[in-house]
Amino acid sequence: MSECRKFISLVSRNTKCYFKDKFTFFISLFTPLILLLLFATFLRNVYIESFTMAFPESFSVDNRIIEGIAGAWLMSSIIGVSSVTVAFCSNTIISFGTLFAGVVESFISNQGGLSAVSSLVSSMYGFICGAYMPLAQFSEGLRNALCMLPGTYGVSILRNHYMNGYLDALSDAGIPSQAIDGIMKSFDAKIYLFGTEIPLGAMYGILMGACALLLVAYIAIVIIKNKRK
Repeated sequence: MSECRKFISLVSRNTKCYFKDKFTFFISLFTPLILLLLFATFLRNVYIESFTMAFPESFSVDNRIIEGIAGAWLMSSIIGVSSVTVAFCSNTIISFGTLFAGVVESFISNQGGLSAVSSLVSSMYGFICGAYMPLAQFSEGLRNALCMLPGTYGVSILRNHYMNGYLDALSDAGIPSQAIDGIMKSFDAKIYLFGTEIPLGAMYGILMGACALLLVAYIAIVIIKNKRK
């Protein structure tokens, strides 16, 4: 029971520290806020138009399904971005955080450098993971480069789960499988690396493998630093 209380106390302390640092709090949510603003102004209409163009003219699709797909895209983007930016930025002010943040920040010794890296990650990650624009619309070389990053597969996994129900509804409505497949390709529910499709199971494997490597790297860095003291 005492260990449980210690854990709750530590979580409470770290949460208060995170919300107390207004600059870090804002930076960690910078990309999600920009994404919400862009979606409210024009991205929503762009996505809906793109989804609609994928359907044959002879088919009439319920607008609620189209709106749902656009909403699923937005939610998967926000959660995919926030899971990295919030964890990364909060790691600069609390005692533990994501493995990736821990490895990167182990090489930075001052708060100014940490703030700069956090700002860079928060501002760039939306582009890198395809939150602002689907990776399928990038050039082939850039798309292949970004598909080398494990975070890309994390976002694609979210896309699959959020969009799956609406895509099933399209299938039940009689939309051809080719049209549904085109939507999945165009909006990163399907990821291709050098022309080869990466199955959903492989995406999970890549993500877990990357976490394992980062864990080993983080442990090695901590051991080396402790030996130098």
